[in-house]
Amino acid sequence: MLEEVKEKMIEDAEANLEELKKKKKKGQPDPVVDPEKLIPRLPDDLLCKAYKYRLEKNDCFNRGFVLDGFPRTYDQAKGVFLSKSLIR
Repeated sequence: MLEEVKEKMIEDAEANLEELKKKKKKGQPDPVVDPEKLIPRLPDDLLCKAYKYRLEKNDCFNRGFVLDGFPRTYDQAKGVFLSKSLIR
């Protein structure tokens, strides 16, 4: 899935690059797309499913857990914690 996301990001960057080339001023270097610098991000629904899966395991459920850096938004928090399986 990450490869698909990265390919989509490269396509979008190249499309934006063509627009930038048309708008550039004389004397400015041509903008370049470096695929190695593009970092793909997984969709929120997939991340929420992965976190739900892990948090439903016995060790997390019985011993507790600490989430550091996730969820970052209210929608992500709703996606992870507002399910019947995690609330008992």
